[in-house]
Amino acid sequence: MEKDPSERRREQVDSVRALRREFITTRDAAIVYDMERHRVIELADAAGALYRVSQNLVLIKKDVLDVYLERFHVHMNELRKGKEDS
Repeated sequence: MEKDPSERRREQVDSVRALRREFITTRDAAIVYDMERHRVIELADAAGALYRVSQNLVLIKKDVLDVYLERFHVHMNELRKGKEDS
């Protein structure tokens, strides 16, 4: 039995939404991560999260970049300790 067109369309929309959450543009990434666009591109490249879709469109795989950025996570206690040591 074949699915009706509205159900197929709903599945397509859901898959596009999931894809949008997985990949973001460099402009959106700059907003999300509150960084300059070129810095986000550098970090995404270092993380292996950069995808060139076309000459004018570069996407970032958000979960890969998140894992990479988590390596730089520092707790406030560590920051304070570093200042006291200086």
